[in-house]
Amino acid sequence: MFPLRSHVNQTALTTFGAIMTNAISILMSLVEPLGVAVLLVYLYGLTYRRNSSDRQTQLCMGVAFGAAAAYGMANPIVIADGTIVDMRNLFVGLAGAFLGWRGMAVALGMAAATRIGIGGAGTLSGVTGMTVAATMGLAWANFIDPRIASKITSFGVLGVMISAHLASAFLLPPSIATSLIVNMGLVMMVMNILGTYLLSCMIQRERTLIGELQFLLSAATTDPLTKLLNRRSAINRYDHIFRGKTMPRGMAMVCIDLDNFKAINDHFGHLAGDKILVEVANRISACLRQNDIFSRMSGDEFLIALSNVSSEEAHEIAERCRRVVSCVSVTHDTVEI
Repeated sequence: MFPLRSHVNQTALTTFGAIMTNAISILMSLVEPLGVAVLLVYLYGLTYRRNSSDRQTQLCMGVAFGAAAAYGMANPIVIADGTIVDMRNLFVGLAGAFLGWRGMAVALGMAAATRIGIGGAGTLSGVTGMTVAATMGLAWANFIDPRIASKITSFGVLGVMISAHLASAFLLPPSIATSLIVNMGLVMMVMNILGTYLLSCMIQRERTLIGELQFLLSAATTDPLTKLLNRRSAINRYDHIFRGKTMPRGMAMVCIDLDNFKAINDHFGHLAGDKILVEVANRISACLRQNDIFSRMSGDEFLIALSNVSSEEAHEIAERCRRVVSCVSVTHDTVEI
């Protein structure tokens, strides 16, 4: 009897060890891509800090998230021939949540192309699942997140929404779909929620830091009232664009000041004076080209640097600026100034 008990115990230990080894293997296959995701977060912050074009940044990060999704499919868990499980849906879901529709489209396109290239019976289910995850991420960003005050709750909801991709398993043959949902469904949902929460918190932290940096940069380079360039940033912009360069048709500087502005402040008050300055800045800005430098130097004095213009064109632009300011009065407390 003792040898039999030893044999039974040994068999149970062997079975338990096999189960644990398999579970650890599955867990590592799912966790490994999260390390890539952490690198994506820092790339996200670096890209948004260095690129002022939101569209270009979204496209660049869409490529990065798409590449991460493709990498996740390089070492998947094989459920059946042509049916694989990995963390690609997390990446395309987060692309939809944080990169806008452009970034989402790029990431989804790359991931879908990779899955189609792998082929097999699970191709339709895999592409459908990615589309569901990406759409859920985009829907969360536009309709769910703005309505939830707590970011902890919001990120948890995002994880649940991305997990909706599991429904695509029912496009597989019934026996494979049942095996996938029973054996991997709960694990995949937990990994999606935990991974989404972790990475969303990190991305949100990067967004907060980027927002603070942009606020400080704006405060240092712009006039707080008119939102035009201030004196120092105008000089820096001039040095960057014009210094040492030859313009085919020349360049010009237009100096502007408001006549009797002190009398406006004295008679109507400083709030009225501020309103005048903002209105003048807005009207003149509408007359200028994108590359022209327009700044508030001090008080009621403004400066415009015009690039690649002839003398006649410079006079015409200056006159146009004068007309848009003088032709319509500014109303303050029902009084026309």
